[in-house]
Amino acid sequence: MPKDFQADLEDADSRAVTEWVRRFIEHEESVKGVPPRMVSEACKTIMGDGNKVLDLQEVKGCYFGVLQEVRRLLDERICTVQDDLARLEQELLMLDEIIAICFEKMDVAGDGEVTSERFVACVCGEGEGDPSVIAVSPEDVEVLFKQMSKGKQVITQEKFKEEVRKAARDIQRCYRGMLGREDAAWHRLQRKKKLKAQQAAKAAMQQTTLASVPSSSQAQDS
Repeated sequence: MPKDFQADLEDADSRAVTEWVRRFIEHEESVKGVPPRMVSEACKTIMGDGNKVLDLQEVKGCYFGVLQEVRRLLDERICTVQDDLARLEQELLMLDEIIAICFEKMDVAGDGEVTSERFVACVCGEGEGDPSVIAVSPEDVEVLFKQMSKGKQVITQEKFKEEVRKAARDIQRCYRGMLGREDAAWHRLQRKKKLKAQQAAKAAMQQTTLASVPSSSQAQDS
């Protein structure tokens, strides 16, 4: 347990789980890069809900358990992000075809340009009534159109393709960055787990050695 984590506290000092969550996030180096929500979930799983009160001695007893729960959640999270990234990269391989289909659907006049009104109508009407499709407001879509068209009233197919490709690359970079940070945190936690196992093995070995050494009274009797 880091010194800063337990700064100004005695073993009998009690705090709510929410305070211990804050200390984990601020002072435990191995969870840096882990989403705070995940650290909070791990703490509450091991220590109890946010209002529960534990003293420092109790937290010391479950400290390593919290870290292992963070690692387990990271395992799940990393698998999900890897799957999402793999699916995104598959979609990127077909991106030009998808862009062409989307633009053709919006360009009803067939003149190679789409107006803001038509763009908003198509995006907001897509998947209407389908609960799996995220609903977006016309205002938000209009803002998106202005960003993509750089303030113009129409957007060409080439400009639309350029902006969609750029957005797809940004999303890909975001996923890779997220995966890199969380993978680094996972390895820090894994090293901590190995260190804990080594310390336990060393302590067990010391106990075995002490048990095998005869006491002074036994030595005198012999």
